[in-house]
Parts: sequence; C-alpha cells; structure tokens
Amino acid sequence: MLYWLAQRRSSSRFIYNVPQRTEISENLARAELSSDLERTPPAVIVVEGGDAIPSVTGNALDSAASMQNFHELREFITQNYVLFDRVGNLQLFERRNLASEINHQGLQDTK
Repeated sequence: MLYWLAQRRSSSRFIYNVPQRTEISENLARAELSSDLERTPPAVIVVEGGDAIPSVTGNALDSAASMQNFHELREFITQNYVLFDRVGNLQLFERRNLASEINHQGLQDTK
C-alpha cells in the first residue's frame, strides 16, 4: 500500500518480511533482500512490532525482534538510516541525507 500511495516502485520483490523470518527460506531470502537493498536503497524503511505470526513463521518473534537476528539488515539500517518517527507499532527509518538528495536531485531520483 505504501508504494502504491507514494507512486514508487519497491526496492525489492520482498515487500513483507515473512520469507526472512521463516526457517525454511531465511538464509536465501535474507541474502536476496540484502542484495536488493544495497542495489536500490529505499527512501524509508518501516519496521513493525507486535506482528508475530507463529503459525506462519514457526516462531513467536515479531518483525522488530526478528531484525535483531538479521545482522545484515540491522547493520544496513544503522549505517544508512535514522529513526524519524514512530506511529503505533511502526518504526519509520528515513535514509540519511534524504532531504539534501531531494533538494539537489529532485524527488523522483530518490526512488
């Protein structure tokens, strides 16, 4: 929904993190997502808490807790993003220097 409302393409085919949270697909899906994000970093990353779905993921971790075990993603966000808002269970991370990129290159170049 976010991509549609923002009229932007997603940075990865993974628009939700279930494949990165399940034991059967975790390693491959995490590697592919990491590669996608390095190649096309999104303007904003949203991390949800309280969204645990044990019957699907096979564990009781929510997205925020799962990210603690996904070292590459956690490091990517730490190095390239800043937490700029919290809305309910959502943490919103904005790419560092996004405002200056928009001012210098125009909004469509930050996709």
